[in-house]
Amino acid sequence: SKPITQQIHILPSIVEASTMAPRPPHQRFPKVEIQYLTPHEMRFILSDTDTSMANSLRRIMIAEVPVLAIDLVEFHENSTVLNDEYIAHRLGLIPIRYQ
Repeated sequence: SKPITQQIHILPSIVEASTMAPRPPHQRFPKVEIQYLTPHEMRFILSDTDTSMANSLRRIMIAEVPVLAIDLVEFHENSTVLNDEYIAHRLGLIPIRYQ
């Protein structure tokens, strides 16, 4: 796909702006420059904002990604030196992709 460049400005609502203490303009009006966009991937630059806004955006993106994980592990016989809980925990850390 062809790279796309756009500017997106996120504006606070009137109610939110009227009830908030004054802040530097870069904290409430971040700029997002989209460098690359496909149905399954996006590359962008977030600027003119502080780290709390960037972290909030990161947490939202992580929360919205569907994931699979190993939740329950039953051992019939463990002949290794590693205990069952350690192995089960390590299995839960394996990233599982699906379509």
